[in-house]
Amino acid sequence: MRTSQNFSIAFVFALLFWVSGCGSSADVDGAGGGFSSDSSSPPTALTIRHVVQRAIDSEVAELRVRVLDVQGGQVQIEQSFAASALVELTVPPNAATVEIDYLDATSVPMGSFATSVDPNAGPIVIENPAWVDTEDRDPTVYRFAFMGCNRLSFDDLSADNPSSANRAQLLADFNTLPSVSPAVSHLFFAGDLVANLDPGTATLQSQLTAWLELFQTTALAQSSIQMVTFTGNHEVLESQDDPDTGESVEVPNPATLPVWVSLMESFIAGSNGPTTAAPNLDQVTQDQSRLSYSFQDGNVLYVILNTDTFIDLVTLGDVPLNWLQQTLAQAEADNTVEHVFVMGHKPIVSPPGATEGPGAGSIRTEEKSPFAQLLAGNSKVRGYLCAHAHLWDYATLEGGTPQVIAGNGGSKVEPPFDDTGRGFYGYTLYSLHASGTVHLESWGRPVPDPYNAPGPQPEATLRERRLLVDF
Repeated sequence: MRTSQNFSIAFVFALLFWVSGCGSSADVDGAGGGFSSDSSSPPTALTIRHVVQRAIDSEVAELRVRVLDVQGGQVQIEQSFAASALVELTVPPNAATVEIDYLDATSVPMGSFATSVDPNAGPIVIENPAWVDTEDRDPTVYRFAFMGCNRLSFDDLSADNPSSANRAQLLADFNTLPSVSPAVSHLFFAGDLVANLDPGTATLQSQLTAWLELFQTTALAQSSIQMVTFTGNHEVLESQDDPDTGESVEVPNPATLPVWVSLMESFIAGSNGPTTAAPNLDQVTQDQSRLSYSFQDGNVLYVILNTDTFIDLVTLGDVPLNWLQQTLAQAEADNTVEHVFVMGHKPIVSPPGATEGPGAGSIRTEEKSPFAQLLAGNSKVRGYLCAHAHLWDYATLEGGTPQVIAGNGGSKVEPPFDDTGRGFYGYTLYSLHASGTVHLESWGRPVPDPYNAPGPQPEATLRERRLLVDF
């Protein structure tokens, strides 16, 4: 438990957005209201309510509020207010991020909070955002990065880019992460490295080979960061025409699994996953030991899941829940494990409006609740990290486990989100601190036009900062 000397502070904020005008919009039913892509809407009145909950909160004398824009994170507004004040700001339509610094009586920062916003949205309430202590007050002792979905759309594939990667975005992240401070130990790449979805293995082999060659040109390849990659649907499935509807659907391609394991050998960090050996509780039809697995680094256990494990040739979105249950039970009983991060390509719950085509969405409906309950039932699980939907999103699953979708590695942004605060490219950092606290930061840069534009990209700026665990 953190003591008052470590400044364990809880704040409750309500960020309330009122759209003060009319205009056309394309609403998507989301948490607290719809999202609008209408950038012509008038400025929005932003209200920030600060509620003091503990006595030590009295050390916070001032709130410094910054509003940053969508394009490059330039400051649009910066104002300071008394900590007890009701803060009212007029937010421009291109606002993307709100940052709050908590200052003491001498204007020394004590902590910070940041969140992505959409000023064109309907009423939104962000519940209980908690500040993150400054680095000198609670230093980082361990850090890793997470991202997914960099592959190009099929219409944008070309012979001069055999990797099928969005090269400019991949290079921007892979050349930046080695210089991040505090340093990153691992980068987890959550699938859809390549476009593939072809029958057989020729396309997968050629695209992955070119991807590996591209990787070798980056600073990441020369760094001490251990990259861990795992499969997305574009690595292990193939596209076929449904004979009844004529629509393109994705079905398992069993031949891809040994190809992935062979080519990505150096980026696979474990081999203890489910196999066909008895009792085979998850009914896998192929050896999955290097597709779903766990490995420990210090006091952190990583659990990697192939979210397209299949029990037959038509069932998609299966997760080895029996194996996961056993793995989490072992972690709960292991005193050397303090934090567990579960990762897979597909989300348990997709954000409203996110689409990936028939049969290619989130985890199967019948597995959503059992999956979420397994995570919520383990005291050491700090979140489920995934991709698949081409945006950045934070949500709370059934039982309270955070789900972070970081599918903003460079794939074409989902249309409902390309004009909002969640439509940006970049990476997410997870930091463990000396006190035991855990927080995440999402760093992003604007999406160019076209999304696969070549050339150097602007530096990523902070888009989201959240405290996940407070001791």
